[in-house]
Amino acid sequence: MVWWFLCHVWTYWSLINHLFILSEIVPQSAIEWFETILEQLFFHAMSYYIYQSDSFLLSTRMFMYFQVCIHLWKMNSFFKANRDYREIYLSRKTGREIGFSPFSEQREIRYPGNITLREFGTYMVYPTLTYQDHYPVSEVSVKNGSWVKKVIARFIIVLMGLFVAYELAQHLLVPLVCQFTHLKIDHALESFTAWYVPCLTLYYSLFLIIFDHILNLYGEISGFQDRQQYQDYWNATTFEEYARKWNRPVHEYLHRHWYLEVLGKWGKEVTIFQAQLATFLYSVYFHEIYLAVMFKEVSFYLTSLQIYQLLLFFIMARLKGTMLGNVIQWLGMFFCITNVLYLYNYDLANFTYSKGGGCMNLYK
Repeated sequence: MVWWFLCHVWTYWSLINHLFILSEIVPQSAIEWFETILEQLFFHAMSYYIYQSDSFLLSTRMFMYFQVCIHLWKMNSFFKANRDYREIYLSRKTGREIGFSPFSEQREIRYPGNITLREFGTYMVYPTLTYQDHYPVSEVSVKNGSWVKKVIARFIIVLMGLFVAYELAQHLLVPLVCQFTHLKIDHALESFTAWYVPCLTLYYSLFLIIFDHILNLYGEISGFQDRQQYQDYWNATTFEEYARKWNRPVHEYLHRHWYLEVLGKWGKEVTIFQAQLATFLYSVYFHEIYLAVMFKEVSFYLTSLQIYQLLLFFIMARLKGTMLGNVIQWLGMFFCITNVLYLYNYDLANFTYSKGGGCMNLYK
């Protein structure tokens, strides 16, 4: 809890930095560089702290890294969004034209009235990674009996879901991983068939718990009304469409603060493909660090598959809507994540030093 509190407190630097910008004591360009340094220091220091520790369990490391990313992206989004709001505010005040901004079509902006402690604290509770100065929000009252029932029901469902996920991992996957030690090649296929179903079940169980219940629990508590955390990714016919639909909060963050920013602020010579590539590489970097932190080693299995996915983007664009394209898409949904986790767990069981010895020390 102390570590979580420290992560939360660190994000308030983005609010403090904007207060400095409003005071005009320090040049805005210097504060922007200072903000970047603070964000990078936070992310890499926290990630390394999780990685090097032998006291954290695998599930704990996974949770801690998620929190690092959530706080980093919220911090980054608040600073960048209000930087853009400031440009619009000053341009309307002086009549000066500005370049690209994702908020340029917004008629009314609250800046600088939104640079407050209450505004930032409320935003940190909302189940979103992208800041804007207005959200669809409903009134929340403890006196409202139906609201209390919804919150309690969501909380109970979350606890039950986490219990089911724990049982799946502890009784079906952990004993299997312990058998990965010195596994012979001819037994690899047999072990994968035993691994596949519980692994995929756990993956989609955690997806349901996080996106359907934990985020909606935060939505109920805060009154946040935009609950579309994912779209119909099961109907995706290309990998690009799947990536866009299955995780809306992260996609919106990457789209606004990387893709659109690269196109609008990195120069007119930047092409759409270059912006897509920059966004893709940023995503790859965070995914690889996530697996390195979680499994305490760098194997590049996921990175290799994601780079291969670049080729698949072009192939699937031609196969979109065809039977072959749908077969490739569904095979990817069913086997990619299970294959990657199988390889990382195999390496963890065979090549990672476990303090105290024994496979169970890695997972218990």
